Amino acid sequence: MYSYGLVRWRADCVMFITYVLLFHTLVRWAVCCALAIVLVQALISVCRGAGVSRPQQLMYALATGMLHIQVTLGCILWWQSPLVGLVLADPMLLLEGGPFLFFSLVHPVVMTSVAVFWTTQRPTSNRSILLAVLGTIIGVLLFVPWPWSPFAPRSL
Repeated sequence: MYSYGLVRWRADCVMFITYVLLFHTLVRWAVCCALAIVLVQALISVCRGAGVSRPQQLMYALATGMLHIQVTLGCILWWQSPLVGLVLADPMLLLEGGPFLFFSLVHPVVMTSVAVFWTTQRPTSNRSILLAVLGTIIGVLLFVPWPWSPFAPRSL
């Protein structure tokens, strides 16, 4: 009876992580769409010479919330990741590079830094919004495991 419960618990954990990873991927696309919308709104306001509008502030707040959800899901995935478990058991795996280094160290540190950078930028001017969006887009393009990423070759 006990061994069956342990097997069932492990199966539930695998399903949990699968769903969290799926949600993490979906939220990633939502964050990318929100960043694009914030960027377009800021560029339109700059071209018009207008200040930051209420819809811009609301979209910025929505993008911030989605980014925080993304980081929280990423922390859950990091904590439950088999790759991270292997690295914590044998830190020398970091020297091999590839997925061990990328998923256990580089990706979480950079994405958390991007979220902190985004959150500390206040949408008081279009210049600060553009700075936040461009910095975040650079971090997302370079350090998210896209199919073309040399750091983490895998499918979406």
